[in-house]
Amino acid sequence: MVKEENFKKENLSLFFKKVYLQKEGLNEISIQIVANCPIKNVEFYKNYYIIIAVYPLDKDIKLLSTERIKYGFETFSLKIRKNELNDLIIARKIKTKLNFARAITISVIEYKTKLKSKEIVLQNVKF
Repeated sequence: MVKEENFKKENLSLFFKKVYLQKEGLNEISIQIVANCPIKNVEFYKNYYIIIAVYPLDKDIKLLSTERIKYGFETFSLKIRKNELNDLIIARKIKTKLNFARAITISVIEYKTKLKSKEIVLQNVKF
């Protein structure tokens, strides 16, 4: 299930087209998000970044890194970049011991204000 929430109007008007999660190794996952926005807004992509939060099942909390156990989730930041077709690409490899997430949130954050403008929630994700 995927749910989208909008918090604040953003200059980018980002639209998520596809989200790919792929297991790369024992503790590594590749995340790639293909997104777009109106052509007139592409110039604003450098003003934003993405935060991904991974929430494990309660029984898997012990698999989080030691400093993240008390919070109950792991977070990772990703930069937004543009390819030659003007598609916005967001990608990163992350290290985690988790194989399943009860939820993953993908949030669009503005650098200057640190305010969240949009968030999508993916539920029950297996890596």
